[in-house]
Amino acid sequence: MGDLCKPLSEITVSQQTTKEPFEEYEDWEEFYDAIVNKGERPNIDEQCPSVLRELMQSCWSGDRSDRPTFPEIIVELDRAILQCECRDAKAQAFWSKHFLEPKSELEERVSWRDFERKLRRHAKIKDKNHFKILEAVLCKEDDVTLQKFVLSVNWFGYYFEEEHTEKCMAEVSDCKRREAHHAGPQDCERRIFPRRD
Repeated sequence: MGDLCKPLSEITVSQQTTKEPFEEYEDWEEFYDAIVNKGERPNIDEQCPSVLRELMQSCWSGDRSDRPTFPEIIVELDRAILQCECRDAKAQAFWSKHFLEPKSELEERVSWRDFERKLRRHAKIKDKNHFKILEAVLCKEDDVTLQKFVLSVNWFGYYFEEEHTEKCMAEVSDCKRREAHHAGPQDCERRIFPRRD
């Protein structure tokens, strides 16, 4: 399976750079010598997420035993999705710990019940109603998506961390209170679910 990894990484480079890898080679023997004997590899764009860069580089290893297996590639691609969707390191670590690592598969949509239970455990909160106000803001249906989570963290802060939870929940409550006194679009929902015109 490791042999299939090389072409996969070359496709990824093409998609990241919009350039065909090794387009400078027209002669097959020159190309073969550069890749196989000299270990030449395509350049990776600086804007490429680090997790993708590392995955591609591991796929290019000259030693096939160092190349990842397909199940390992899938996990790393899930990490890349998480890294691209969630730029904040603390939020990324929370989602990864609870919704990627346990199943070795990224969950981009989780039930409120599961999210709230892991959130309380993570923030060391025993009160089952502590995050109830957040549910009213975060869930349009009975689920939480990675995208909604990222937006909520951007607006309200690190409510999943023990030292920040009280302050962040006060901000969410204040937002809901202001919303109740004003007509028009809902303030908190606008923060979490921006309109796409």
